[in-house]
Amino acid sequence: MVVHARGGGEFGEPWHLAGKGANKPNTWRDVIDGIEALKKSGVLASDKVVTIGTSAGGVMIGRVVTERPDLLAGAIMNVPISDMLRFETTPGGPGNTAEFGSVKDEAGYRALRAMSPYANVVDGTRYPPVLITAGMNDQRVVAWVPAKMAARLQAATATVPGAGAVRLRVEFDEGHGQGTSKASSDLKFTDVLAFSLGVVGDKDFR
Repeated sequence: MVVHARGGGEFGEPWHLAGKGANKPNTWRDVIDGIEALKKSGVLASDKVVTIGTSAGGVMIGRVVTERPDLLAGAIMNVPISDMLRFETTPGGPGNTAEFGSVKDEAGYRALRAMSPYANVVDGTRYPPVLITAGMNDQRVVAWVPAKMAARLQAATATVPGAGAVRLRVEFDEGHGQGTSKASSDLKFTDVLAFSLGVVGDKDFR
């Protein structure tokens, strides 16, 4: 399923603005509503739902994980922007303040705090399995950003019975995705597929 969540450009600028800044919660709640609609229709069950988001899509998927962990069998955060309160300090951060906002003013801080997956992790919560990826040559989302998210989730679930494993996959020779070799892409896709089949309990998965 593909959810055209508010914040994208699929339906023009009003659709984009409806998921920007202080309106960003609409983005991940659109995904939550989509999952719940499919559950209600009987198309799927929570133990079969795996979500994936890349880069800024990490905000969306990270907040689905932190707001409604019960909806998911697993989640993949691919080179995610996940620490919104610190992202502005990274090389790729300043160029994104027009879209996300800045911690330098109160309204911007509040919006970034609300949309930050990292800031909304709660200790003792039973989060689903999560696969987070990072690239050591990534200048758009530097590797410590996804690594920090992985460490926070691991710490939050360390003593929670039944919580999912949190894995960090680091590609040491790649960056944000541009210029990635076919071999590297194939290996990454294999890991993502293996993770997904594993968390949904595919009977033929080995």
